[in-house]
Amino acid sequence: MAVTKTTKASAKQGKTAHKFFIDFSGPANDGILDAAAFEKYLHDRIKVDGKAGNLGDNVTITREAATGARPGAFVASAPLSLIWLSTSQPSYRCLGLNRSSTALPLPLPQLLLRTEGEGKIWVNTNVAFSKRYLKYLTKKHLRKQQLRDWLRVVATSKQGYEIKFFNVSYDQEAEEN
Repeated sequence: MAVTKTTKASAKQGKTAHKFFIDFSGPANDGILDAAAFEKYLHDRIKVDGKAGNLGDNVTITREAATGARPGAFVASAPLSLIWLSTSQPSYRCLGLNRSSTALPLPLPQLLLRTEGEGKIWVNTNVAFSKRYLKYLTKKHLRKQQLRDWLRVVATSKQGYEIKFFNVSYDQEAEEN
């Protein structure tokens, strides 16, 4: 009778579930990055078992819906008037005004709310999948759309990335000229 030896690798070969996100709310709100085109690009390019677009039930790509005005978003009502929507109660703080002040320039229903656009794509997998592969595909999409010179992909957490604008300092450009 032979003794079989189990290793940690064979014990870990169960299902591996990964959940990653890519947050592109900044460029999407500015109208620079198209959410639907980015989602389609990922769907067409992600490889499973060596075949692109062969996602099946192993990989799901979902895009977050638009949430409207979120608490804590800046709201513009008139020139030089910014109102902050409180998260706990409907109190409004203007720059230069306190809570008890009634000197709001417009009634609240007439305020123009800044809506938060679609800003996250979630990739859920049941197979071995690398977070780095998502960064590679994102950078490839940005290069294809000729946005790579203005946008960068930064890891913000263990689960995801955020697409941010490069910080451009005008002082450095003036010194170069």
